[in-house]
Amino acid sequence: MKMFFIIYSTDIDRQVLITLKQSGCKNYTQFENIVGVGDSGAKLGTAIGPGTNKVVMILVEDAQVKDLCVRLENLKKSFLRKQGLKVIVLPVEQII
Repeated sequence: MKMFFIIYSTDIDRQVLITLKQSGCKNYTQFENIVGVGDSGAKLGTAIGPGTNKVVMILVEDAQVKDLCVRLENLKKSFLRKQGLKVIVLPVEQII
């Protein structure tokens, strides 16, 4: 099992959630109004860094990992302009 952290611009929330659904991922935790600075620029919720990010945290069975990674990579490539979308995948040792 893997833990995915999907960090993305609020602007693409709908596309990310559709991608999760298409991959068969039903359960997730979403964090809203996340601020920070990354490769796609500053998202600080201010005039200097307009906009915010969201983070989806989701447990993914090993059999689904490759499919979800491919779908998220294709989503990132589909945008005409640079959108913030970063995916971090970590191993899960134990769930209590």
